[in-house]
Amino acid sequence: MITRTLTAALAAAGMSFAAASPALAQAGAGAGAQGQAQGQMQVEPIDNSELTDAQVEAFIEAATSIQAVIAEYQPQLQAAESQEDAAALQQEAQGQLVIAVEEAGLTASQYQRIAAAAQTDEEVAARLQAEAQSQSESGR
Repeated sequence: MITRTLTAALAAAGMSFAAASPALAQAGAGAGAQGQAQGQMQVEPIDNSELTDAQVEAFIEAATSIQAVIAEYQPQLQAAESQEDAAALQQEAQGQLVIAVEEAGLTASQYQRIAAAAQTDEEVAARLQAEAQSQSESGR
């Protein structure tokens, strides 16, 4: 569960909030859209020394919410009867992803920078993993 949450967090963070989530894009429009959405994003990772404990906690909270949004919308996108339906669902899901991040107390940019750091900085990844473990054990 912890690894799945962190993996979902990193996958969702790969999204551009101006484009559909790669996971959702893949479900609705194929792998080409996923690569295109990921290719649009160039985010500078946050430095571990700048990353606060509150941001780490908020990131994992957002990641958990994002995982739920993806789980809700992915089957709907796969069942969409037209590209127009899929596009409308992607837009709706994207809005829910942004809300999930903001309700956790982060901006989309902060979320993306933390996720980028988790992919390149072992210390950041370890902090996120420890927080995911802590939230899992406390039942959050």
